[in-house]
Amino acid sequence: MPIASGIRPDHDSLPENIKGIWTDNKERWLKIKQLYNYLLPISQPCDRYEYLKQLKDLWYTYKRELERYDNYVASPEGEAANDAESSPLNIAKDIANARSYITKNIDRLIELKKVSLSSDESTKALADFNVLCAKIQQRVDVLSANDAPLGDDLKAKLKEAGLSLPSSE
Repeated sequence: MPIASGIRPDHDSLPENIKGIWTDNKERWLKIKQLYNYLLPISQPCDRYEYLKQLKDLWYTYKRELERYDNYVASPEGEAANDAESSPLNIAKDIANARSYITKNIDRLIELKKVSLSSDESTKALADFNVLCAKIQQRVDVLSANDAPLGDDLKAKLKEAGLSLPSSE
């Protein structure tokens, strides 16, 4: 029987934004496993709630993105259909919304990171950090998928917060 790795045979010929789904989902899967293993010994439902919410968000994002990767059609007809769905106006709106969200929340993310690293009772801060970090990372991915430039000060703040920046820059 052939070995199944999950990667499409035409993976190398896919556009960068579709190829990136595979690596992003690999990281998501590791986070899902870490959260799951962290949740196993916790017995009180009130202590598990925040982590279960994170796990739920990660799981459904993982499934949605994996389906997008699996169902991508690499033919010219498929590219035309994808272009029709994402008009320049929609792309501009997505970029503006992503920039706005990042600008409003990056300082809070850095503060939450410092709090979660400094205190011993930081489970709430860590949970808040993980949720906000995932949301901001999604916005960074939107910017990188649309080749929107990032300023040096924003890059520095994103690195300080521990977010992964696009490798093409």
